[in-house]
Amino acid sequence: GSHVREGDVIARLESADYQAQVEVARAQVQRSEADLAEQQRQLRIAQSLAETHVVSQDQVDAAVSRVRLAEAALSQSKANLAVSEASFQNTLIRAPFSGVVVKKMAEVGESVAPIPPGVNISTSSGAIVALADMATLEVEADVSESNVAKLHSGQPAQVSVEAFPDRSYRAVLRQVIPTADRTKATVMVKVTILDKDKDLKPEMSAKATFLEPAKRDSAAVDSGRPIVSVPKDAIATHNGKA
Repeated sequence: GSHVREGDVIARLESADYQAQVEVARAQVQRSEADLAEQQRQLRIAQSLAETHVVSQDQVDAAVSRVRLAEAALSQSKANLAVSEASFQNTLIRAPFSGVVVKKMAEVGESVAPIPPGVNISTSSGAIVALADMATLEVEADVSESNVAKLHSGQPAQVSVEAFPDRSYRAVLRQVIPTADRTKATVMVKVTILDKDKDLKPEMSAKATFLEPAKRDSAAVDSGRPIVSVPKDAIATHNGKA
């Protein structure tokens, strides 16, 4: 039932080895920086001696090459450090969105693993917590294949839940899943609840009723022709005609 915000740390994985890799990478960066500084110093000396013809131009060129190699080594060390730090940060499990922790699915010391796409987290041993975004509750419903053609995205609906049979909630059809369940001859649809309240909870049993879109009564409105209206008391009759 804990409320979390997007980016909050909700779990920490064992990270001693990753932390050690970060320290090694930082030490390598410091070593590369020191080597670059030394090669730059050697280059300045060679350039100074070359002005008095104590060393040849080839020796100066060699010193320049060593500086460039040291610069490349420093860049690689910094890249390795960035990779190590990213790996360490990945041991901090953060909330992907703001919501409520509805179920704790792992205890301290348990082994966890990444969950492949499409796997139900409620049955997976790799899940850590189940997090629900209470601001975007949806109903997943199975619709008979014979009725799917009557539905379209944005169609109004009403949702009722078994826990509160005397209530109904305004809703709208958000998506018709483009695959069918051959064993049940149904297609899943997702319905977004528009006027949700604090009593609605994830995994509640719900029923969705789809409504026909509101139709305009006048043929003139349907055809796009303008309608002229006047007050009733402004109409006079003459010989039985208005």
